[in-house]
Amino acid sequence: MKITKRQLRRIIKEERARLIKESITDMMDIESKVADSATGLSNAFGSMMRQMAQDDPDMIAAPDSWEEEVQNAQVNLDSALIAAIERVIHEHEEDLHNGEYARNENY
Repeated sequence: MKITKRQLRRIIKEERARLIKESITDMMDIESKVADSATGLSNAFGSMMRQMAQDDPDMIAAPDSWEEEVQNAQVNLDSALIAAIERVIHEHEEDLHNGEYARNENY
């Protein structure tokens, strides 16, 4: 059975996409580290905001709800950090699989 260049390119493209998808979904250790890092950063942010409120209470618009606002900000920051880090990891892994680092002299 003969296959055309076009069919071969399609097969290679599909296989590469499958391998990338498998590689990314098998990254449970990385996902755990990303979540831990994001949580650490959002906790540090929360601590800084609480300390700021103690050091200069006049900077806080609504002191009665400050703790709740800080907690909400931490949750949002945590989610945003996880999404951003996962997106960047995915982009770099895809570039790596596509040989971008071998072709680019800037790396």
